[in-house]
Amino acid sequence: MLPTPEPTDFPHSMGVEAHDRTRLTAPVLAAVRVGAHAEPALLSAASLGGWLGAPVHALTVVEPMVSFAVESDLAGVLAEAEREQLARARPALDANVREVAGASALAEGGWTAEASAGVAPAIIAERAHALHARCVVMGLGQHALLDRLFGSETAVRTLRLLTKPLLAVPHAFAVPCSRIVVASDFSPASTAAARLALTLLKPGGTLTLVHVSPRLEAAPPAWLAVQERVIPGLFAEQVRAIAAPADRHVEWTQRAGQAIAEVLDVAARADAPLVALGRHGLKPIERLFVGSTSSALLRRSDRAVLVATTD
Repeated sequence: MLPTPEPTDFPHSMGVEAHDRTRLTAPVLAAVRVGAHAEPALLSAASLGGWLGAPVHALTVVEPMVSFAVESDLAGVLAEAEREQLARARPALDANVREVAGASALAEGGWTAEASAGVAPAIIAERAHALHARCVVMGLGQHALLDRLFGSETAVRTLRLLTKPLLAVPHAFAVPCSRIVVASDFSPASTAAARLALTLLKPGGTLTLVHVSPRLEAAPPAWLAVQERVIPGLFAEQVRAIAAPADRHVEWTQRAGQAIAEVLDVAARADAPLVALGRHGLKPIERLFVGSTSSALLRRSDRAVLVATTD
């Protein structure tokens, strides 16, 4: 098994010494909707926690009911309904955990569970920070259109607030992987994503770096010549920076076209269950306006997506 990832592999707000003391108990945080929707994220979190040697903390959030009514009587009814929903959420979450991890999972200490009330992205991000979570795992929704829209948009909204890696899964996902595809723009963020992805790659596995250039109709020969000369060197520099172990293979490929479509095509052809990419660290106000490649990938991917953040 791979050694426990170094502190720098998982963004945190503590000093290195404090993080070293905490990481043995730092959990994988599985943020789920209770019921059938919870299973993919819980199964994926169980696999990730087992591989990293980390406990799993399951979290469900009951969001406030929206009402445009001003009558105080109706407001009281809604408040009572929210309290009842929160009271039911924790037993339902416990049942989901037991279905995935076994009847004694919560009693034995490998799993913990929590139900909270509030706006889901904000609560998830706050709990991830407070728990020093190794990673946040969320479902993307599977087949029904509304489920998919709910899952992906919640993940996108949460990503804007997170300072921890996000693993978003459309279905149950298991680690380690034999193949992982990493979207690369040669930035420190994409290098960090590749390093993080390496911790989920099995010995003998292959990490594929993909850089997508815009398709230019009538591009001048001089521009094409620059690309042919410069891009291989950038890939070579990034591969050196990733510093993969000898028993993991790193390859690269260049595509032209629409970035998300090309990255997903490479992943499909390689039968890679996971696509990773980096998100540059943003100031809080900037995160509100992120409409980035990571958000688009979360909305469109048919496979698991790992997003690493750099400060």
